[in-house]
Amino acid sequence: MFKAFRQFRMRRRLALAIRSGDRDEAVAAALAFAGEFPNDFRIQNDIGVELLDLGSPENAERCFRRAVDLKEHEIHWNNLGRALAAQKRIGDARSAYRHAANLNPTDPQPRYNQLSLLFDEGKPDEVANALWEFVAEFPNHSNGQYSLGGMLQSQGKTDAALAAFLRAVELSPKNVAACF
Repeated sequence: MFKAFRQFRMRRRLALAIRSGDRDEAVAAALAFAGEFPNDFRIQNDIGVELLDLGSPENAERCFRRAVDLKEHEIHWNNLGRALAAQKRIGDARSAYRHAANLNPTDPQPRYNQLSLLFDEGKPDEVANALWEFVAEFPNHSNGQYSLGGMLQSQGKTDAALAAFLRAVELSPKNVAACF
């Protein structure tokens, strides 16, 4: 009971700091929370996500690494990849995403994140090949369909691009990007 109360108080402190827009206090609250519960992989992962959203990828990386040490899971590895990518450590991010994908080959997110790295690196030929492979393997991934639409549009294939954009909206009607 005491542990649950401590968690509640720490979550409240973090939420208040985030709502107030005080980034430094929010980061401090998140780090205190992670430090208070160093052996809880869920808290380490969740706090890592908060730290990443707060623009503190180095601190997020520490939390995700701790989560991975406590329980190897594709979500922890995928999030670790996000923190590494935010630090422009592309090779390390790619390795983390690859590891996440190997842990659960049916989860499209680590594969999509690997694809995003290729976009960021400006490798259009590799992006095109990887995107076609991704959409073939995960045809119901709305962001994959949206990305395919963007690529086809840039190639002047308007009808095919429109079909991919419409498929993205069909799969995820709240996908604002695909609606435009």
